[in-house]
Amino acid sequence: MDPRFIEAVENSMGDQCRFRHVVVRDAQGRPMATACLSSFVIGGASLAKGAAGKFLRLVQRAIPWINRSTLILCGLPVSAGQSHIRFAPDTDRAAALRIVDAVARKFASAEWARLILFKEIDPDGCRELAPLVFTGLSPGG
Repeated sequence: MDPRFIEAVENSMGDQCRFRHVVVRDAQGRPMATACLSSFVIGGASLAKGAAGKFLRLVQRAIPWINRSTLILCGLPVSAGQSHIRFAPDTDRAAALRIVDAVARKFASAEWARLILFKEIDPDGCRELAPLVFTGLSPGG
């Protein structure tokens, strides 16, 4: 979450992605949580394996736009090995997550994204994000 790293990613990938940064504040204006969101286009062939992957790669070469999907990442489109959502100590995580989720959904709608992915979450982070299950999102395995 170092601002210099975030700026470097935005500068190098700004032609391929769009970014949103969320700072959730409590009633007194103190930060409760912060998150980096990015909109990223992926090819369906990159997610498929075996014969299906080979077929989709051929289709993608012939008709490049056919297999593309936009997804919203809670994180940057590069792997930093760390989650890009942070909480202040003693924060009402469920309340903060409702706001991050609402911003991510609005961003997804504006980007025509079909997926929202919270990435690079360790087991402790999964417990912190458990309130997202109640918003209709499901944990990946």
